[in-house]
Amino acid sequence: MQDLTWLLLPVAVLGGWSAAIWMRNRQTVAPATALSRDYLSGLNFLLHEEPDKAIDVFARLLEQTAVTPDTHLVLADQLLKLGIEFRKRGETDRAIRLHQELVGRESIDAAQRTGALLELGHDFQRSGMLDRAEQLFLELAGNKAYEQRVLPLLLEIYQQERDWDKAIRIAGKTGDAGDVSANSIIAHYCCEMAETERANGNTRGAREYLQQAFLQDRECARASILLGDMEREAGNFKAALVCYRQVESQDIERLPQVLDPMVDCHARLGTNDRLIDYLRDILTHYEGISPVLVLTDLLAREHGETEAAVFLREQLARRISVRGLARLVETGSFPDAVEDRELVSLVTQLVDRLQQDRPAYTCHECGFSGKTLHWQCPACRLWDTVRPVHGIEGD
Repeated sequence: MQDLTWLLLPVAVLGGWSAAIWMRNRQTVAPATALSRDYLSGLNFLLHEEPDKAIDVFARLLEQTAVTPDTHLVLADQLLKLGIEFRKRGETDRAIRLHQELVGRESIDAAQRTGALLELGHDFQRSGMLDRAEQLFLELAGNKAYEQRVLPLLLEIYQQERDWDKAIRIAGKTGDAGDVSANSIIAHYCCEMAETERANGNTRGAREYLQQAFLQDRECARASILLGDMEREAGNFKAALVCYRQVESQDIERLPQVLDPMVDCHARLGTNDRLIDYLRDILTHYEGISPVLVLTDLLAREHGETEAAVFLREQLARRISVRGLARLVETGSFPDAVEDRELVSLVTQLVDRLQQDRPAYTCHECGFSGKTLHWQCPACRLWDTVRPVHGIEGD
């Protein structure tokens, strides 16, 4: 706690100066002596890690008539910072108490009170009291000087509460977030609501939300994937394929997510030859390994393992991949010149270990990584930034 006292040193200097002026003009020492004694008492409580008693002392200082307006300004500013330090340390109860003391003081000016309200909202949000934080942020949103500062905070609360209707209203006012447009973010909110309706068995409601997503962002690959999944579940395999093929032009990095559903649709329609042609075309402008592996499996089923192995070896010469190597080992043709089963076994174990340990997705903004796709990054909370890992250990 000792390092917190530096926050109040400017007050000590200004408080002493103010007290001296007051004594000279009033020719009395009692109030000034009391001011000095109270301030030192507050510092002493901080030094001895008794912050609650220190808060009581500093709150009384704000009420003393001997404190000049200039001292009030500095004292209130330093107490505001002290509350922020409490919050950073995880002592949110003390932060709340200190900031509430400031908000309730008539002696501080309007700007400082507004600043204290903002910090109090942060305190409530950190403490999980989202309803109280929301009330304060809504109050501050009516202040033009603070509107753009609190709207993202409100948006964060509504996202945490999964209140997507309110989030949509706020997102339209906040503007773009990084490389993701506000319209794209709203489209994700619509997709979230569509997924909820779909899980509840309300396919009609889910489709309506997906249409809203497309109205916000025609390039929303997530909406196409969801609509394709719904069409496939309904047995509309041709319609599902139309949705899945849109993903290539909307966001080709999402292509691996629709390959397995496309295989299922073509298998049910008896059109594997069309899928083979489609994947061969994809390989001309997509460098990942996922379509190669899907095509390898198709060739193995349609034309045999030998042709599949030849194709896979040709592709691996162009795009080295751990996943591709694992599939080549499975074909039993890795490598032709090696007959040592122990060596092949070691290679298999190595490939399995590499695949087991590697993350499948990473956030391009904050570096978060994991094996599961998140449309909103769990770490930085940005949308559409978690992407498949590319390269030798990725797609």
